[in-house]
Amino acid sequence: MAALAVQQFVSAAVGIAVAIALIRGFTGRSSATIGNFWTDLVRGVLYILLPVAAVATVIFVGEGALQTLAGSVTIHDTLNNVTQTIPRGPVASMEAIKQLGTNGGGYFSGNGATPFENPTPLTNLLSVYLILSIPVALTYTFGKMVGNVRQGVALLGVMAFFFVSWTAITIAAEHGSNPALAAAGFHASQSVGNMVGKESRFGVSSSSLYNVSST
Repeated sequence: MAALAVQQFVSAAVGIAVAIALIRGFTGRSSATIGNFWTDLVRGVLYILLPVAAVATVIFVGEGALQTLAGSVTIHDTLNNVTQTIPRGPVASMEAIKQLGTNGGGYFSGNGATPFENPTPLTNLLSVYLILSIPVALTYTFGKMVGNVRQGVALLGVMAFFFVSWTAITIAAEHGSNPALAAAGFHASQSVGNMVGKESRFGVSSSSLYNVSST
């Protein structure tokens, strides 16, 4: 688990370091290099990823995400006479860096659709914020490093245009009826939109926003 957590931080820091090197390539007319990769990597981990992930972890834990080293727990359901083993672990801390570093899969196979990882609408919104934070921040970084913040704003504007457009299209499409279900005669179920593949706790709109943000 510790090894996987390290890679989640390092992979995100590598992306930041490469972005900074690319910007230096645009601006460093008199410089012989584009910086030191290891310096940028360490700075990315220590000054950006660790502090933000720590704060996000506290919020996830406060909202009910699991954070323990106790291991799995076995529960016996007397009503249905079945026994279930629920895996546990440092879920909240893994979720924070997973979203911040856009690292993909989570602690459970259901990822953000699992209540142990993403328990409330607030954590769902926080996940979207974390996913978008570094790409958005790098547009301002670009503007500052090239000496013209308006260029960074222009990049952000283009990104925002495509993001808002695709979010609106996705939400509109997913709120519409599913032609296959309508053809099969399931007209009553169409009032809530197309719930196939959606997080039923948060609804179609939040699921669509999460989907567009993460992809």
